[in-house]
Amino acid sequence: MNILVDGENFRHQIAHVLVERGKLNDSHSYFSFDWRGFLAEVTGETDNTISYYTTHIKLPQVALPDKLARRISEISLAKRKHVADLTNQSIVVIKAGLLKVRETAPCVHCTKRTLVLQEKGVDVRVAIDLLQSGQNGATDLLLASSDSDLIPALTALRDNDIKVVYLCYAAWLNRAVAANVHKTLTFDDTAVLKYYRGN
Repeated sequence: MNILVDGENFRHQIAHVLVERGKLNDSHSYFSFDWRGFLAEVTGETDNTISYYTTHIKLPQVALPDKLARRISEISLAKRKHVADLTNQSIVVIKAGLLKVRETAPCVHCTKRTLVLQEKGVDVRVAIDLLQSGQNGATDLLLASSDSDLIPALTALRDNDIKVVYLCYAAWLNRAVAANVHKTLTFDDTAVLKYYRGN
Protein backbone atom coordinates (compact mmCIF):
# COMPACT_ATOMS: atom_id res chain seq x y z
CA MET A 1 0.00 0.00 0.00
CA ASN A 2 1.18 3.53 -0.81
CA ILE A 3 0.70 5.55 2.40
CA LEU A 4 0.94 9.35 2.43
CA VAL A 5 1.20 10.75 5.95
CA ASP A 6 0.54 14.46 6.49
CA GLY A 7 3.08 14.52 9.30
CA GLU A 8 2.07 17.62 11.21
CA ASN A 9 -1.62 16.67 11.11
CA PHE A 10 -1.32 12.94 11.75
CA ARG A 11 1.49 13.10 14.31
CA HIS A 12 -0.69 15.52 16.29
CA GLN A 13 -3.45 12.89 16.39
CA ILE A 14 -0.99 10.35 17.86
CA ALA A 15 0.55 12.89 20.24
CA HIS A 16 -2.92 13.91 21.46
CA VAL A 17 -3.56 10.35 22.66
CA LEU A 18 -0.18 10.20 24.40
CA VAL A 19 -0.77 13.53 26.16
CA GLU A 20 -4.26 12.44 27.25
CA ARG A 21 -2.83 9.16 28.58
CA GLY A 22 -0.07 10.92 30.52
CA LYS A 23 2.79 9.68 28.34
CA LEU A 24 3.75 13.16 27.09
CA ASN A 25 3.63 16.58 28.70
CA ASP A 26 3.35 18.42 25.41
CA SER A 27 2.14 17.45 21.92
CA HIS A 28 5.32 18.91 20.35
CA SER A 29 7.63 16.74 22.48
CA TYR A 30 9.66 13.98 20.86
CA PHE A 31 8.45 10.43 21.34
CA SER A 32 9.66 7.17 19.84
CA PHE A 33 6.98 5.28 17.94
CA ASP A 34 6.85 2.15 15.77
CA TRP A 35 5.25 3.80 12.75
CA ARG A 36 5.67 0.78 10.49
CA GLY A 37 4.13 -1.63 12.98
CA PHE A 38 1.29 0.73 13.77
CA LEU A 39 0.41 1.37 10.11
CA ALA A 40 0.65 -2.34 9.29
CA GLU A 41 -1.81 -3.17 12.06
CA VAL A 42 -4.37 -0.46 11.37
CA THR A 43 -4.34 -1.02 7.59
CA GLY A 44 -4.01 -4.80 7.64
CA GLU A 45 -1.17 -4.43 5.09
CA THR A 46 2.48 -5.24 5.73
CA ASP A 47 3.97 -4.31 2.34
CA ASN A 48 3.72 -0.55 2.73
CA THR A 49 5.57 2.31 1.08
CA ILE A 50 5.32 5.17 3.55
CA SER A 51 5.95 8.83 2.70
CA TYR A 52 5.94 11.19 5.67
CA TYR A 53 5.51 14.90 4.87
CA THR A 54 6.94 17.42 7.29
CA THR A 55 8.19 21.00 7.48
CA HIS A 56 11.37 23.06 7.68
CA ILE A 57 11.46 25.62 10.46
CA LYS A 58 11.94 29.12 9.06
CA LEU A 59 13.13 31.70 11.56
CA PRO A 60 12.36 35.40 11.03
CA GLN A 61 15.12 37.98 10.60
CA VAL A 62 14.00 39.81 13.75
CA ALA A 63 14.77 39.02 17.38
CA LEU A 64 12.20 36.79 19.04
CA PRO A 65 10.94 36.92 22.62
CA ASP A 66 12.95 34.51 24.81
CA LYS A 67 9.97 32.27 25.50
CA LEU A 68 9.16 31.82 21.79
CA ALA A 69 12.84 31.34 20.88
CA ARG A 70 13.13 28.54 23.48
CA ARG A 71 9.93 26.99 22.19
CA ILE A 72 11.21 26.97 18.61
CA SER A 73 14.51 25.46 19.76
CA GLU A 74 12.66 22.66 21.60
CA ILE A 75 10.42 21.94 18.59
CA SER A 76 13.43 21.94 16.26
CA LEU A 77 15.28 19.39 18.42
CA ALA A 78 12.18 17.18 18.68
CA LYS A 79 11.70 17.33 14.88
CA ARG A 80 15.32 16.27 14.24
CA LYS A 81 14.94 13.27 16.55
CA HIS A 82 11.61 12.38 14.96
CA VAL A 83 13.03 12.52 11.41
CA ALA A 84 15.95 10.29 12.48
CA ASP A 85 13.47 7.80 14.00
CA LEU A 86 11.39 7.72 10.81
CA THR A 87 14.47 7.31 8.61
CA ASN A 88 15.65 4.38 10.75
CA GLN A 89 12.30 2.71 10.01
CA SER A 90 12.84 3.09 6.23
CA ILE A 91 10.14 5.73 5.94
CA VAL A 92 10.66 8.37 3.25
CA VAL A 93 10.70 11.82 4.87
CA ILE A 94 9.67 14.66 2.56
CA LYS A 95 10.32 18.18 3.84
CA ALA A 96 7.58 19.92 1.92
CA GLY A 97 6.52 22.98 3.84
CA LEU A 98 7.53 25.64 6.32
CA LEU A 99 6.85 26.09 10.00
CA LYS A 100 7.27 29.82 10.39
CA VAL A 101 6.64 32.60 12.85
CA ARG A 102 3.86 35.01 11.95
CA GLU A 103 2.08 37.85 13.66
CA THR A 104 -1.58 37.39 14.55
CA ALA A 105 -4.34 39.84 13.76
CA PRO A 106 -4.86 42.43 16.50
CA CYS A 107 -6.93 41.38 19.49
CA VAL A 108 -10.45 42.84 19.28
CA HIS A 109 -10.23 43.89 22.95
CA CYS A 110 -6.71 45.23 23.44
CA THR A 111 -5.41 45.48 19.81
CA LYS A 112 -2.25 43.60 20.85
CA ARG A 113 -0.63 41.31 18.26
CA THR A 114 1.25 38.14 19.22
CA LEU A 115 3.73 35.88 17.44
CA VAL A 116 2.65 32.30 16.70
CA LEU A 117 3.98 29.33 14.75
CA GLN A 118 2.12 28.47 11.56
CA GLU A 119 2.56 25.56 9.15
CA LYS A 120 2.41 26.27 5.41
CA GLY A 121 2.76 24.12 2.33
CA VAL A 122 2.59 20.50 3.48
CA ASP A 123 -1.03 20.02 2.42
CA VAL A 124 -0.26 21.36 -1.07
CA ARG A 125 2.57 18.85 -1.58
CA VAL A 126 0.44 15.97 -0.24
CA ALA A 127 -2.39 16.94 -2.60
CA ILE A 128 -0.03 17.09 -5.60
CA ASP A 129 1.50 13.71 -4.80
CA LEU A 130 -1.93 12.15 -4.30
CA LEU A 131 -3.06 13.40 -7.71
CA GLN A 132 0.16 12.34 -9.43
CA SER A 133 0.00 8.87 -7.87
CA GLY A 134 -3.58 8.50 -9.09
CA GLN A 135 -2.67 9.66 -12.60
CA ASN A 136 0.24 7.21 -12.65
CA GLY A 137 -2.10 4.30 -12.02
CA ALA A 138 -1.70 3.74 -8.26
CA THR A 139 -4.65 1.73 -6.97
CA ASP A 140 -3.73 1.38 -3.31
CA LEU A 141 -3.52 4.91 -1.91
CA LEU A 142 -3.98 5.67 1.78
CA LEU A 143 -4.09 9.18 3.22
CA ALA A 144 -3.23 9.67 6.90
CA SER A 145 -4.57 13.17 7.50
CA SER A 146 -7.78 14.90 8.53
CA ASP A 147 -6.96 18.18 6.78
CA SER A 148 -9.99 19.59 4.97
CA ASP A 149 -7.67 21.41 2.55
CA LEU A 150 -7.08 18.03 0.86
CA ILE A 151 -10.75 17.58 -0.11
CA PRO A 152 -10.42 19.07 -3.64
CA ALA A 153 -7.67 16.55 -4.47
CA LEU A 154 -9.69 13.70 -2.97
CA THR A 155 -12.78 14.77 -4.92
CA ALA A 156 -10.79 14.83 -8.18
CA LEU A 157 -9.48 11.33 -7.49
CA ARG A 158 -12.94 10.04 -6.57
CA ASP A 159 -14.46 11.56 -9.73
CA ASN A 160 -11.88 9.66 -11.76
CA ASP A 161 -12.70 6.37 -9.99
CA ILE A 162 -9.37 6.32 -8.13
CA LYS A 163 -9.87 4.80 -4.70
CA VAL A 164 -8.28 6.40 -1.65
CA VAL A 165 -8.48 5.10 1.92
CA TYR A 166 -8.63 7.69 4.71
CA LEU A 167 -6.99 6.89 8.07
CA CYS A 168 -7.57 8.88 11.25
CA TYR A 169 -8.00 8.79 15.00
CA ALA A 170 -11.60 7.69 15.61
CA ALA A 171 -12.47 10.66 17.84
CA TRP A 172 -11.20 13.13 15.22
CA LEU A 173 -12.96 11.77 12.16
CA ASN A 174 -13.42 14.51 9.55
CA ARG A 175 -16.79 13.71 7.94
CA ALA A 176 -16.10 15.93 4.92
CA VAL A 177 -12.87 14.02 4.19
CA ALA A 178 -14.62 10.69 4.78
CA ALA A 179 -17.36 11.66 2.30
CA ASN A 180 -14.80 12.03 -0.48
CA VAL A 181 -12.90 8.75 -0.17
CA HIS A 182 -13.58 5.11 -0.99
CA LYS A 183 -13.07 3.82 2.55
CA THR A 184 -12.32 5.11 6.04
CA LEU A 185 -10.17 3.35 8.65
CA THR A 186 -9.93 4.55 12.24
CA PHE A 187 -7.74 3.72 15.21
CA ASP A 188 -8.18 4.17 18.94
CA ASP A 189 -5.99 4.78 21.99
CA THR A 190 -5.16 1.08 22.37
CA ALA A 191 -3.41 0.92 19.00
CA VAL A 192 -1.40 4.07 19.73
CA LEU A 193 -0.26 2.86 23.16
CA LYS A 194 0.73 -0.52 21.73
CA TYR A 195 3.29 1.03 19.37
CA TYR A 196 4.52 3.81 21.65
CA ARG A 197 8.17 3.15 22.58
CA GLY A 198 8.86 5.93 25.08
CA ASN A 199 10.27 9.45 25.12
